[in-house]
Amino acid sequence: MRRTMRQIVFGVIAGIGVSCVEPFAPPAGTYPFEAPLAYQAAWDSVEACSGLRGDLARVQWYAVPQTTFYVGKTETFGAWTPPHTIYVAEWAKDDSLGLYLTVRHEMLHDLLGGGSEGEAHPPVFRTCRLMLS
Repeated sequence: MRRTMRQIVFGVIAGIGVSCVEPFAPPAGTYPFEAPLAYQAAWDSVEACSGLRGDLARVQWYAVPQTTFYVGKTETFGAWTPPHTIYVAEWAKDDSLGLYLTVRHEMLHDLLGGGSEGEAHPPVFRTCRLMLS
């Protein structure tokens, strides 16, 4: 069955909705990668939307070779861990067609230092259209 881009994007957002608050151990085969040049534009867009500032160069990037992976009991496409480490499903690291949605979601976590005032996903995630609800 062929999925539309809208279905894929909503699936990504739903999958990353709670992924950043549970304990995480990287799956076997996870590997580091350098952020491609396109990530700077994605970072700039998240900064502009959120009003937050940070340094993309401080982020350590890892690709998980599965289509999805688990953070605790939650199946997801991306995870952020302190202080500045982001894990994304291998397909999501190159997802220019989806405007790097998973990558941008995790970038916002980095700019926030996780969540905000005890919230894993404060309203800025919805404001920046990086959450469904």
